[in-house]
Amino acid sequence: MQCADTRSSANPNSVSSPDSNRPLFCTQIIPEKDIQAIFNNLEAIYDFVGRMDKELTRIRRMGIENAVDQLGRTLMNFIPFFKLYSEYIKKYRKSLKFLSEQREKVPRLDKFLVLHEKIAGTKLTTLLQAPVTRLPQYIHYLGAVHRGLEPDCEAAISLEGAVKAVLGITQKITIDLRDQSRRKLVVTLQQVTFKGSVDLVSPHR
Repeated sequence: MQCADTRSSANPNSVSSPDSNRPLFCTQIIPEKDIQAIFNNLEAIYDFVGRMDKELTRIRRMGIENAVDQLGRTLMNFIPFFKLYSEYIKKYRKSLKFLSEQREKVPRLDKFLVLHEKIAGTKLTTLLQAPVTRLPQYIHYLGAVHRGLEPDCEAAISLEGAVKAVLGITQKITIDLRDQSRRKLVVTLQQVTFKGSVDLVSPHR
C-alpha cells in the first residue's frame, strides 16, 4: 500500500541502515514520540497489508478463476486486521493538526518536508489521508468483482460476506466518531468513492 511507505520514506528522522531495511531513528529534528503522533499505527497497517498482498498474489498466480473462487475466503482471514484502519482514522485529524503545529514550531522539519515533498511530487498530508480512503476503495473494488459473478455461486456468497464485514467495520468507525466533523469526512469520502451509492453512515445488516 502506497501510504504505508510514508513512515519510512518521509520520516524526517530516518537513516538508512546497511544491515536492515527498517529505518534507524535519531532525535536531530523531532523525537520518536512526535513521529508516532504523526504516523500513528501506519507501520502495523503496512505489515498487515503486506501479508494480505502476499496471500492475494499467491492465489492470483494459480489462475484468475481460482483467485476469484478463493478471494472472499482469503479476505475473511484478514478481516480482524482491517480494524487497524479504525484506530488510524480516529486519530487522523488530530495527527494532521499536530503535524501542522510541528512544522511551525520546528523550522528544520518544515524545510525537510518541503524538500522531500517536492522530490516525491506529493504532500505528506496527502499520503497520510490514504488510509482514510482505503476501506471505501476495498468495498468498491470487491463490489466490482462481485457484480461479475453469478449471485448464487460459492465465490459470490463468500465475497459478499467479506464486503459486508468491511462495511461493518466502516459502520463501527462512524459510530465511534462522535465528532461531527470527522463523521462528515467519512461521508464525503463515501460520496467521492461511491458517488453516493453506498451508505457508510447508516447501520448495515
